[in-house]
Parts: sequence; C-alpha cells; structure tokens
Amino acid sequence: MVVAYKLCIFVEKAAMEKGRADELLIIILEHIERNLHKPISLDEIADSACLSKYHLHRLMKDFLGQPLISYITRIRLERALMYLRTSSKSVAEVANEVGYQSVNSFIKAFKKRFGVAPKSFLTDSELKNAEIKGHLTIPETATYVSSIYALYVPVIGRYGGDNFDLAWSDLLKYAREKNLLTEKTRYLGIYFDDPSVTDEKYCRTYLCVTVDRNIKSEKPYISTLKIDAGFYFVYTFRGEYSELSNVYKYIFNTETPLVHQYRTHFEEYLEYDDKELPTTRIFIPIVKTAR
Repeated sequence: MVVAYKLCIFVEKAAMEKGRADELLIIILEHIERNLHKPISLDEIADSACLSKYHLHRLMKDFLGQPLISYITRIRLERALMYLRTSSKSVAEVANEVGYQSVNSFIKAFKKRFGVAPKSFLTDSELKNAEIKGHLTIPETATYVSSIYALYVPVIGRYGGDNFDLAWSDLLKYAREKNLLTEKTRYLGIYFDDPSVTDEKYCRTYLCVTVDRNIKSEKPYISTLKIDAGFYFVYTFRGEYSELSNVYKYIFNTETPLVHQYRTHFEEYLEYDDKELPTTRIFIPIVKTAR
C-alpha cells in the first residue's frame, strides 16, 4: 500500500486557506484509503483533521463532486470488486476486508452498485475477454523491487485527460526548480480505480517522479510517498497508452498473478520518440516469489 510521508493536523481556520485545504484533502483521502477494512465515521475523519463535520462535508463535496459518505461507499465496493477478481476469498471474507460487518448489507450494496450479486459478477464475459493491440511481454519469474521514494501530484478525473498534462507540467516544473531530476529519475503512474467500473470523472491517480530521499514540499498539492519493497511481476507493454485498460484485463483475467492486495500496482513510462510506440512497464505486487 502506498504510504504518505507524513500525517499533518491543521486547525480549521488554517485549513480553509487554499494551500492548507489542498493538503488536507490529500491527507483525508489517504486516511480513507488506509482504513477501508474497518468502519469509518465522519466524526473520526473530522476530528483527525480538526474540522467541523460541516466544513468536512463542504470541502470534500467540492473536491470529489459527491458527498463523502457516497465516496467511501463507492471506494469500498470497487475495492471489493478487485478482491473478487484477484483472489479466492469468499463473499463473507471480502465483505469483512472492505469494512462491512454484515454480509447481507454488503450483498445489498454490491447489487445496488453493480446490478448483480457478488458471486454472479465474474460470469460477465466482458470481464473475461480482452484483445490487445500491441506487444505484451509476460514475465517468467518474479522480480524483487527495492522501496521507492517518489514526488507525486494527485489527480482525479479521466485517465490521460487534459488534467494529466497540467499535473505533469506542474510536477516537472517543481522538480526542475529543486534540481531533483537526474539521469536516474523514473516516471511513474499509480492508478487506484478501474475505468470500466468507476465513472471516469472519479478515477484517482498519482503521477510521480522518483527521488532519492523523503522530501518535504512547500507546495501543498505536491507530496512524497514511499512504494514498499517487495516482489512484483513486471510486464512490459509496447503500444498506445489507450490500450492499457485491455492489458490489465488480460493480466488479471488470464494471467491471474498472486496479487498482493495490500500493495498498489504501478506503471513506469520509458522514454521514446515520435517514430516509436511508447513502452510501459507494469508492476503487479505479488505474495509469492514465483509462479
């Protein structure tokens, strides 16, 4: 799981300033991401951020485009879908993993969100088939990846949309100003949602450049994270970025690696020129060291 470099607390007045509000948003979203496996109350979130529930609601609805409770419910159910796809857990186990104390409540919420019961979802043939335009190299063995520090900007919206260009521009400008870009710099993307399931306007991304240490940024919307060390299956895809959703379908529905459910997969973008197709390395965290 991606872990932020710090957990800050700000008083309500300061939090309503633009910079403080941006940083609080990141902190709150990370808190929710880390605690999906247990009940999360609005009082708990508001208290941790020194906000009233009124200001918490206003801040989050303005940023997310939906009420905070709706956001938490959506993230829980979409995480449950990922667990059903990539593990052999029972419905009861999955319900518990995403913070539902009642299996019946989970099944009811799942059916309302996806239109089918959890056990029926994976019979959908659309999820089983994916035609890839490009070349995908399948790893033979797992690769150990050391921990990685990265400077990142969070983005909410369509993957690859105009907001991505703006975010990359801001991130790279800041990194250049601080002399953080070197020949060893890697360019990464961390994607939390499946656009075939999540409305594209709600998809969450961290756009990252690697750094050699934990850096405290004075920019409230730029932070440092640490990607945990561990074993990964590393796939190499040469093809258009628009094909990556099909690549993931293939990996999760055909290859079925032993996915580590508490760590985040990520992408690395290799340099290329206009005469070549882009090359993307896809890191899927796994539990075991070999197939």
